[in-house]
Amino acid sequence: MERADRLTNHVHRPTGSGPSEQPSKPSAKAMDRLWTVMLNIFGHQFESSFGTTPSAEWTTILAGITPQMMGAGIERMKNTPKFADWPPNALAFRALCIPSGEDLGFPSLDEAFQQAVGNRTEKHPAVVHTLRNLDSYALRRMPGSDAHRMFATAWQKTIDEIAAGGELPAAPIGIADDTMAKPKRDRTPEEAARCSAMLSGLRAELFGGAA
Repeated sequence: MERADRLTNHVHRPTGSGPSEQPSKPSAKAMDRLWTVMLNIFGHQFESSFGTTPSAEWTTILAGITPQMMGAGIERMKNTPKFADWPPNALAFRALCIPSGEDLGFPSLDEAFQQAVGNRTEKHPAVVHTLRNLDSYALRRMPGSDAHRMFATAWQKTIDEIAAGGELPAAPIGIADDTMAKPKRDRTPEEAARCSAMLSGLRAELFGGAA
């Protein structure tokens, strides 16, 4: 159960819950529904492995997983070839329930990481929100594998927050982006004449008046 306790530290928490709050376990009703679905899909295979009624182990491991997330997990399970012949265990089913960034219309983790540490002027609002919760200066200067691990943890927290009903704040236009967005202004005739006169003076000094 120690492994299960460590896993439930990374859970789907409603927006606004404090870091010290423990995730709530699924209700008995939700677990009964899950068990009924699993028994209907896998029959004796599920019953022989996990029993006819929800176990305390499954209930503990699925702490923080909502009924909606369970439903999404069941759909992913149905579309996963390795579960065509044998049911997932509690840890595997929990992983199926956790939403991915792509489920929310976010870029993939690798794409989000490249937006975060690269020189791209356009960043997805979820990437901007994640960077606000990180030391972005340190992120760009640490070794690649460490930076990716640090960003992945923060990225999943953003996914959990939005999946729980949170909203992404509007991303302000940065100074660099604002500068790049400004159209170039054409020179006035007077400015063009002054530039031409300055160039003529420089040519005279450098080449003794040669054009």
